[in-house]
Amino acid sequence: MTRQTIPLLLIAAALSSGCRYGEVLAFGGGGKPADTDTAGGSSTGDDTGTPTDDTGDTPWGAAPSILNLQTDVEEYPDISWVVELTVTYTDPDDDVEGGAVELTALIDGQDPMEITVPIDGSQAIHDRDDGTIFLAVAVNDGDVSGSLTVVLVDSAGLKSEPYEQAL
Repeated sequence: MTRQTIPLLLIAAALSSGCRYGEVLAFGGGGKPADTDTAGGSSTGDDTGTPTDDTGDTPWGAAPSILNLQTDVEEYPDISWVVELTVTYTDPDDDVEGGAVELTALIDGQDPMEITVPIDGSQAIHDRDDGTIFLAVAVNDGDVSGSLTVVLVDSAGLKSEPYEQAL
């Protein structure tokens, strides 16, 4: 799939999803709130971070690392303004497909947003060849300021270090 077809897919998906301003588009919709993540959960239900075995080691390999986060604000006709995110990463285990992108957005004029978007080829698009993940989040208008914090979770539940960026 080429980068040129991704915006067309976003438009088609969003048109069929009935998104409203301030909601997450089809690529960012359907995710669960970050506070319901249970990877490595303790007996109290609190998220303790990276899953471990009985010895305290992470038995599934290495966590992914975020190298870069590119953001673009675009207006999708008849839908809304969106922030397109392209996450460039490295992962020695090559197992981000089936994982998730945890996103915390503090955008001026909107309620804080914490979402987990599955990397499933629909809500977040993984390009293994480029080492990138693409998703889009609806915003109120094109004059966006604030900050984003992104954590990449691979299919084994291992988390990258948080990557923060101003908008």
